[in-house]
Amino acid sequence: MLTISIDLGGTYVKTGILHHGSILEHGRIKVKNNLDFDGLLPDITKEVNRLIEASGKSSTLLDGIAIAFPGLVDSDKMKVTMTHKYPTAVDFDFIAWAQDNWNANVALINDARMAGIGEWQAGAGEGARHMAMITLGTGIGSFAVVDGRRLRGNGYRAGNLFGHISLDINGEVCQCGNLGCAESLASSWSLPELVKKDDDLKPLVAEDDSIINFKWLFDLYRQKQPGAIRVAEYCMKVWGMLSINMIHTFDPQVLVLGGGILNSADVIVPFIKKLVVQYSWLNADEIEIEHAFLGEDASIVGGYYLLKEVLTNKKCLASGKLR
Repeated sequence: MLTISIDLGGTYVKTGILHHGSILEHGRIKVKNNLDFDGLLPDITKEVNRLIEASGKSSTLLDGIAIAFPGLVDSDKMKVTMTHKYPTAVDFDFIAWAQDNWNANVALINDARMAGIGEWQAGAGEGARHMAMITLGTGIGSFAVVDGRRLRGNGYRAGNLFGHISLDINGEVCQCGNLGCAESLASSWSLPELVKKDDDLKPLVAEDDSIINFKWLFDLYRQKQPGAIRVAEYCMKVWGMLSINMIHTFDPQVLVLGGGILNSADVIVPFIKKLVVQYSWLNADEIEIEHAFLGEDASIVGGYYLLKEVLTNKKCLASGKLR
């Protein structure tokens, strides 16, 4: 089975081509403007062709393309239903795009869900009947498996919107319109404002605020820079409280922490574990809190399993076995 996975992040589009679940080739596209899906689409199309060529496989062998999208997705109709990034994608026909260019199937899902599927099937949550995952990056995403089934819900929102759980009722208005969301408190897009409000960090970015990111922050944290300690520990407390909310809601065996910010997992994971032990309604031995085993490949691998599921369901529908 030959699969292409595309993870539409707010800063980069990550890509990969897999043969029976093994990654043959990676790719990455820098996003110039995450409000311009139409402008990005030619680069994505070109990247799919590059991956096929690099794999050494014929395009006729391509079973499908799995796409992880940063927004709400109807995974039956393969439509984006709501998003604050790439807004014109709401009207885009992903099925026709894949058919017209490669005569291939397409599987479309929320980005955190696709990463969660990868970790559930082949990563930190492999074999778990109860799993939750939080992805920390440009925004914050989430995913949950309960009783061996991934949650979907009436509008494909179940377990998926913990980045927009309100943790501060007096907080600022989030990009989504809600008050005090976890994402508005501590994510890559909200970090610059936190840094500029700190008296010890503000002088460091006065001439160039483009250096602000979580790698920069945690490098300073390890050097015991006072402002970095304040801001980093504030963010980790937000993620810790969010983790406890996930645990209390879904009662998982495993909580997986993923996303680009977890490149500093050596600092973040122990800090969150300590908060969970201190504040949650469970014993420490009832849950494992793990850094995503697959790292940034979680969505790429998840795309293989998602497409496999979509193709299986199509075959069952065609044979009348699935009603």
